[in-house]
Amino acid sequence: MESEMRGSEGPGGTRSSQGKIWAPPCLMAALILILSSTPGAYYPERPDYINNIAHFMEFGILAFLLARALHKGLLLTGRGLFLWTMTICVSFGLLDEAHQFLVPERIFDLVDVFFDSMGALAGFGIYILYRVMRSGSLMTGAAKNPEVDD
Repeated sequence: MESEMRGSEGPGGTRSSQGKIWAPPCLMAALILILSSTPGAYYPERPDYINNIAHFMEFGILAFLLARALHKGLLLTGRGLFLWTMTICVSFGLLDEAHQFLVPERIFDLVDVFFDSMGALAGFGIYILYRVMRSGSLMTGAAKNPEVDD
C-alpha cells in the first residue's frame, strides 16, 4: 500500500512534490495564527501604520505562496486562480480577526481585514508578474511543465 501511495500522482505531480508546493502557504498561515494568538500586552506600543503594514505584508506573502500552490498544485489559472486565492486569503483574514477577539487584549478590527485583503491582492499581482516574467504567460506556465521549480 505504501509503495502505491509513494508514486501516486495528483494534478500537479507526485505527493512529494505536492508537499513541497503546499508547505510554504501552510507554514505562513501557521505563522500568522501564532502571531495573532499572542496577547496584546506582549506587543510593544507602535503607531497604527506599522500594524497596517504588517497585515499587508503577511497577507501579501500568504497570497503569493497560495497562488503558487494553487497554480502548480491544482493547475488553476486565470480567473479561477484569482478567485480561489482571494477567497481563501480574505476568509482567513476574517477568521483570524474573529480568533483575535478571543485573545486577551486583542480585538476584531475590520481595518486589519482591509489591509489583509489589500496585501493579498498585491501578493497575487506580484505572483502574476513573476509568472509572466518567468514563463511568458500565466495561462501556459504550469500546464507546459508543472515540475519546473519556482
